[in-house]
Amino acid sequence: MGSQSLAATEPSISQLIEQCQSLEDDKPKEAVNLAKSIIEKIDKLNNPVNYGLALGCMGWSYAVLDQFDQSRQSAFQLEKLASGLNETDHRVNLQRRAGSIFHRLGDRINATENYQSAMQLAQKLGLQTEQIPLLVNLGVLNSELKAHEKAINSYYLALELMEELGDFRYHAPVLFNLAATLNGQSRYQEALDIYQQVEAQINEHWPTQRVIQVYFGLATVHAGLEHKAETQSYIEKIEALQGENPETNLTYYSFAVFKALQAVKNGQAEGKLEIADRAKSYYFSDEGQQLLTSSTNPLNVLATLYERLDKPEQAIEIYKAAKALEQKFQDSFNRKSMAQMQARLDDLQQSEEMAVLKAQNQENEMVLTKSAYQQTLMIITIVFLSVILLMIVFWQQHSKKQLIRLTTTDPLTNTKNRRGIAIWNQNHKFPEAPFQRYLWLIDIDNFRRVNDDIGHDVGDTALATLADTLQKFKNQDRCLGRWGGEEFLLITQDIAHADLDTFADELLKAIAKTEVIHGVHRFSLQASIGVSIIKDSSDHRWNRAISQADKALYVAKDRGRNCMVVSTDF
Repeated sequence: MGSQSLAATEPSISQLIEQCQSLEDDKPKEAVNLAKSIIEKIDKLNNPVNYGLALGCMGWSYAVLDQFDQSRQSAFQLEKLASGLNETDHRVNLQRRAGSIFHRLGDRINATENYQSAMQLAQKLGLQTEQIPLLVNLGVLNSELKAHEKAINSYYLALELMEELGDFRYHAPVLFNLAATLNGQSRYQEALDIYQQVEAQINEHWPTQRVIQVYFGLATVHAGLEHKAETQSYIEKIEALQGENPETNLTYYSFAVFKALQAVKNGQAEGKLEIADRAKSYYFSDEGQQLLTSSTNPLNVLATLYERLDKPEQAIEIYKAAKALEQKFQDSFNRKSMAQMQARLDDLQQSEEMAVLKAQNQENEMVLTKSAYQQTLMIITIVFLSVILLMIVFWQQHSKKQLIRLTTTDPLTNTKNRRGIAIWNQNHKFPEAPFQRYLWLIDIDNFRRVNDDIGHDVGDTALATLADTLQKFKNQDRCLGRWGGEEFLLITQDIAHADLDTFADELLKAIAKTEVIHGVHRFSLQASIGVSIIKDSSDHRWNRAISQADKALYVAKDRGRNCMVVSTDF
């Protein structure tokens, strides 16, 4: 009786897994130890689902502890285990769990693969409840990757499923993320409708910082819609929540700059330059720089404030810093993507080596027998494995090509990015006289008005359309890429100095004839061009050429735009 009573009080595997999951965020070390003890008690072959749940708890807890290698290894084990399960809701949930661990580690490629695989299976099996958190995951992931339209679609689909199923567990955060994304895309009326739904759910249990974020979002969309009274009302609500001694963090300075900008628009400029300078000092501090790279970019609002305060030099400095921050994000993403794809290739290489060893072992075993049947089987096996190995090699080469393209191409315009341009400049032989290697920095005139007055989606269409026009000027002796923002960079080495003006006229005319069409919007573009010479492939000469082209570009802007200026530093 005593032993039976003791066994009855011992927690079941399911209870231990629930306990592990409850510890993983707040007490990750305890969760790791508990997960290990659970895994020791489970037969992986007979109980793969619970084994996977424990593995997921361990992988997530390692990620919380910043133990990258252990977490990544657990995620790959979980991914492999899930892919071998029958097509059920268990497989969907375990694949999503693997994706969330990769996501937490910043491995967006593997996160995307697991989320999408889980979503496809959930749709195939008609598992609507399981699709809701997956749509939320994909929305957040696409927002991080700046694929805003995909993120918006995911959030709307999640909300539709919640309404259909009456499952509102993720309702408030999805509404908030959707509103913030719409706001960032200047879809102010849509964002206002969603923010108001979030505001209606606020209660006394909400953290103050979350309420401030909602009110700040409402203030910005009202400002975008030029609702001055409503904007001021939410500014006052935020000030009341902040109290007399608010914490001076990124949210505080973003709000302070926004509030100052609204005051300047209303003719109240006194003291606002000091606020702008304090925010600038914070944004450029070590703490501010780290936060800026992981959040939305508030520098453009600060630049606008300086512009409104008639401080053009500071405004240009901040605009350039904002552009550099966007490029830093893109470069960081490219590096991470390269590392993650290389990890996939490494795993592929290991699989290839295992296949080779297996083939050799099978061949050795077959040689020991003399029967015709075994000899025939040996030949068939070798041929089969050879085909498999050829497929592995083919996929590896294909993956490498995809990796190179991913890290050297701008996804919006399908032209080279900065890395691709630099590689072209290093790898191509310099021309012989009378030709020289020229750098053409092409900047769309008044492009900011397109983004501000019409919308960023229209701006993206304009950039892609102009890229198609500029592609017509490419040949084997020229390189075209997007340098950043609305700037394109063209390298030529088949044009002599005497022909620069003629070529520039052709470029400017082609740009002026480019018609941008987006929905009901139709308009043409103009551009200013700065030209410099690249004397050799050294980093010093490259940086010098960029600097001189940039200076020439600003001279072109000062001369009234829609023209070309050649640097005097020849």
